[in-house]
This record gives sequence, C-alpha cells and structure tokens, in this order.
Amino acid sequence: MIRLTSTDPDDLTLRQARALASADRVYHRPDVPAAILDRARADAARLCEPMPSDPGTGLSVDVEMAL
Repeated sequence: MIRLTSTDPDDLTLRQARALASADRVYHRPDVPAAILDRARADAARLCEPMPSDPGTGLSVDVEMAL
C-alpha cells in the first residue's frame, strides 16, 4: 500500500515512485490526485476502488491519501 502524505508527485519516495512505475494495476481512492496516478505505467489499469483480497497476477498497488 502507498499512503500519500502530499498531493505533489515530486514528494513521492523513490520506493513509491518505483512501485507506481512497475504496477500492472493501480487501485486508488477518489481523492488521489491525477498527477500522482500519472506516475504509473501508461498501460497500467487505474481502478478507483479498494484493492481486492486477490487482485490476480502481476503487480497491484493500492494508493490512498493519509491526510
């Protein structure tokens, strides 16, 4: 899970940025800014819902705001 403390994509940690760049699917809450989601792979599915218990094969990342 990636818990964001800022809406600025430049504040992502290296680990967070790498996870987004590698993810096949990005599950996110409605309050996650598009600028953050833009850091994900271009072909990654962006799903505005909580990550299911079994998201399937490949790398799935769950993103939420900590604010």
